[in-house]
Amino acid sequence: PFWLEGRGSGGWSKRGHFPRQAAMGKKGKKKKGKKVAEPPPDADIPADLKELTTEQLKFRIDGNLTRYQQVAKLRNNMQLEKDMVNQFYEITKNEVQQIEAELDKKDREMEMLEREHRVQLKVHEQKVQSLEYEHKETRRQV
Repeated sequence: PFWLEGRGSGGWSKRGHFPRQAAMGKKGKKKKGKKVAEPPPDADIPADLKELTTEQLKFRIDGNLTRYQQVAKLRNNMQLEKDMVNQFYEITKNEVQQIEAELDKKDREMEMLEREHRVQLKVHEQKVQSLEYEHKETRRQV
């Protein structure tokens, strides 16, 4: 398997997980000091895994890889659902804003028509008053 191929070579970390990064910095004299005793390479391996055979470890690796793939697929599906819900929310939000804008426009139109109607009523009342006055004046003259 690909995860075991790089073990032992200089390109992989002690655990065999990630490629080592090249050290970037000054090259030259090294500092002298106390050397820290490095733990043995298998010190961080749990005891229950040390007791397993190679076949059992491979079986566990395959099981974990299968589980990882299932979880990754499930996560991708959940992400797609989340994106769909967010998209639906944005579309609905935009529609609500458009409908509110149309409603405001209709309200302004109604207010304008109402004002015009009031003006027309006043004009009509003045005409009626004027006609009444003229009628009254003509009757008085007759």
